[in-house]
Amino acid sequence: VIGTVNMDETTHSFSRKVLDRAMTFEMNNVDLNAGLESSKNDWSYPDIFISPNEVLGKFTSGAEVMNEFNESNKVIEFLININIELEGTPFKIAYRVRDEFLIYCYYASLNQKNTNWLTDALDEMTSLKILSRIEGDETKTGLVLSNLQRILHADYKKSSAKLKEMATRLQLNGYTSFWA
Repeated sequence: VIGTVNMDETTHSFSRKVLDRAMTFEMNNVDLNAGLESSKNDWSYPDIFISPNEVLGKFTSGAEVMNEFNESNKVIEFLININIELEGTPFKIAYRVRDEFLIYCYYASLNQKNTNWLTDALDEMTSLKILSRIEGDETKTGLVLSNLQRILHADYKKSSAKLKEMATRLQLNGYTSFWA
């Protein structure tokens, strides 16, 4: 199921249980010039459709892919380090998120487009599945954000940028969340 939702000051945030079951994509970049030229609006359908097998994965648990790619232990090690930084908070992750990381990274291993594919995949999933869970005041999130910033260095571009944004929001408003 795919859907959209507006997340702003007029809406209630999702529970971490819901976020554990969702892939969260932020779409905040707006080009107000886009779509104004009617001749460029293409409402036609392609002649060749993408096969469902190319879009839908066949795996539902991390155990199914754990031994299918060499870097699976690095994924687990990464998640253990994240959970160490989340210790004592309501933001720790568990098995569902672990499995989704493993499955995502497995598929990324099949499509290695660059030498940093694993870091890129971990970065994308961290933004989708971990950072979206973090919200609260200074007491609840201050140390979490600074600890994650320390271990998610510049190589984790999306996560690092989002952590800086969240830390700035916390400093300015006394409260932060993933949502802008």
